[in-house]
Amino acid sequence: MDTGVTRRALLGSVGTAAVAAARGSVPTARAQTGGEWPTFAFDAANSGYAPDAQGPTEDVGGNWRVDLGPGVASSPALVDGTVYVGSDDTHLYALDATDGSEQWRFETGDRVTSSPTVVDGTVYVGSNDGSVYAVDAAQGTEEWSVETDGQIAASPTIVDGTLYIGSRDNTVYALDAADGTEEWTFETDNDVSATPAAADGTVYVGSEDRRLYALDAADGSEQWRFETPAQITGAPAVSDDGGTVYVGELAGNLFAIDTESAEADWGVNTGGAIVASPAVDLETVYVGSRSGTLYAFSVAGGDERWSFDTGMQIVGSPSVAGSVVYVGSQSQAVFGLLTTDGSRLWQFDTEGFVTTSPAIVDGTVYVGADDGAFYALQEGARLPTTETPTPAGGSDGGSSLLSLLVLPAAIITFVAFLVGTGYVAKRAGLFEPIEQAAPDPPDSGVGDEEGDGSGAGGSGGSEGPAVGGELFPVWDVVIDDVIGRAAESRRTATEDILITKHVDPDTLAQPMVAYEIESLWDEPVTVRLSEPLAGSGIPDEAIGRLGKGWQVLDGRILYGVELEPEGTARTVVARSDRSPDEIETLLAKPRVTVEQ
Repeated sequence: MDTGVTRRALLGSVGTAAVAAARGSVPTARAQTGGEWPTFAFDAANSGYAPDAQGPTEDVGGNWRVDLGPGVASSPALVDGTVYVGSDDTHLYALDATDGSEQWRFETGDRVTSSPTVVDGTVYVGSNDGSVYAVDAAQGTEEWSVETDGQIAASPTIVDGTLYIGSRDNTVYALDAADGTEEWTFETDNDVSATPAAADGTVYVGSEDRRLYALDAADGSEQWRFETPAQITGAPAVSDDGGTVYVGELAGNLFAIDTESAEADWGVNTGGAIVASPAVDLETVYVGSRSGTLYAFSVAGGDERWSFDTGMQIVGSPSVAGSVVYVGSQSQAVFGLLTTDGSRLWQFDTEGFVTTSPAIVDGTVYVGADDGAFYALQEGARLPTTETPTPAGGSDGGSSLLSLLVLPAAIITFVAFLVGTGYVAKRAGLFEPIEQAAPDPPDSGVGDEEGDGSGAGGSGGSEGPAVGGELFPVWDVVIDDVIGRAAESRRTATEDILITKHVDPDTLAQPMVAYEIESLWDEPVTVRLSEPLAGSGIPDEAIGRLGKGWQVLDGRILYGVELEPEGTARTVVARSDRSPDEIETLLAKPRVTVEQ
């Protein structure tokens, strides 16, 4: 594999680690059995490895499917015949593992992208409303909750009665699992969206400040830190002997770090951002990247054992049960691969992106998709109303570029002009939604009669940005796609205007940023956004593809839209002035003005 970075060069680019104190000796063994999957990545070490579990190996289909709202970004837990999973509709669900019937639902104040952890009859989960909840596993009633100052995307890790969790308020929390009492906190320099791992008295947690921290589990004191080239959004995973912690980051690097010396034993580059956690068994570490490939590396030295191309980005963590590794992909599929050589045993096609980590219990794979569907997959099963379709792109499940050729030429021109030919080529999977959104060519190849729909904007004028009109349906499909592929999202508020930014850093050569703009006003308003350009700004040839309604003026990009009372709008902009690793800058709060 051509990683683009040699191990020697890669390790030389990483900052030094500081060792503070010796670790404790509290054991965190893998005590779970093949009959349960009680937490994200199976255990407190985030290994993703269930040696006694047996999953399906051939002729796999859907045993049941339930729809859980607009999307499922939460990975499931399963204990005592009940599946627990969060939904974008703000609820935590308890489902019967045999047929998917709902046992109860628990409402939080925002999306539940955190994965639940089940311990001693209680389900623990975080929410984007900033709170950690403890919920009775049998009844679905709240036992306690603790509020933080940021969204919680991380999952709880529980060891010896203490719950460890990160928040997007830059903080790691240790709470008493019995009542939520705070035991200690540790502050980093940026968001903590990754799930902590715990092993042998140490808590390992990554931060978007580009560091992996080792903290004393008892008091939160820092033992050491390891600096990485880019932000860490995925959970670390600890080896079975506790001697190595594996972590990926957004520059595409995977590191194997000695837990005693805090030095990297090896590092490799995968060619795409790693946004999720690796899985590790006794001999191999498995990791997916936004390059679309699942890699298997030797734990001993990082040598590549095999790789498998799923055809689209991998943003969920793989799971290993027995001799099979299971992984979902944005190719809208779940795969079962042999751990020995990566050969594909089966593929199940879904209707949405699979961004979650599968749970494998008693011959069944449980997994959710971003269209809200949640599946139980088994050998020989078939969903009653659907059949597993043949992959659109051939044997590897990718999307065929030939499918674009049957689209009307004017639509191809329209999309290519707005977001660049590269996006059309790389996102051939958009063929069906584009065809449905615009079966007939638009009246003109690009934009509307007023000129604000082409995104051409030019250099702008003294009056500020023009106010955009209705979005063409094809453009709406592109915005949906950018939001679905976003590595990070963040919401801010200014003058009763809520703005959520979604950053897709590396599908194209330049990052794409989608905006959802929501007015809380009870009268019509005009909202104008502006953001500073970096360095020399956006090249002249790229200004025409900034995005619909965007302009450049005096070193800033600008956008304006008219909103009805309590109305919403969406837009997307291509930031060729920024690099893919500047996610924090791209997520920064824009300057907002409101005109009545």
